Amino acid sequence: MELDTGSTLTCISKANFDALNLHNCTVIPCNERLRVANYQYETASCKAMVDVEFRGKSWVLPLFVVDCKFPTLLGRDWICVVFGTDWLDRLVEMMDQNHLNSVSAAQRESVIGRIKQSSVFESGVGEVRDYEACFDLKPDARAKFCKARPVPFAIKDKLETASMS
Repeated sequence: MELDTGSTLTCISKANFDALNLHNCTVIPCNERLRVANYQYETASCKAMVDVEFRGKSWVLPLFVVDCKFPTLLGRDWICVVFGTDWLDRLVEMMDQNHLNSVSAAQRESVIGRIKQSSVFESGVGEVRDYEACFDLKPDARAKFCKARPVPFAIKDKLETASMS
């Protein structure tokens, strides 16, 4: 199970759910539409109310079952119940304390320097390679014409000079 703070709900694939043999849980049919990381949509066919035990405490929590190949995600719905609503504050505080104790100022400056030298921060237009984009447009979508923005007065002379040469 992957901890996914970007996931609102806790989800599992139908194949993984069946492999767990959870016979004592209540399964409720549902038609929950889930938006996944690549902005596509998947549908949860059912919601299983499962018994969860952690550190001596127990809850009955919803587990959404998705029919396609899908990772098992521990979403914010379970995270807030199991770890408390202030889980993020506690995590950041713990990481800050551990980080401050283990990293010297020189190490921190070295890391910041390497980040600043990364190609991500180079000037100019970048290029994305080996990635296929997918646009989901509404069926009734229409192209919209927008006039070009006016050139700011402060750079008008420079632009005219550059266009003449």
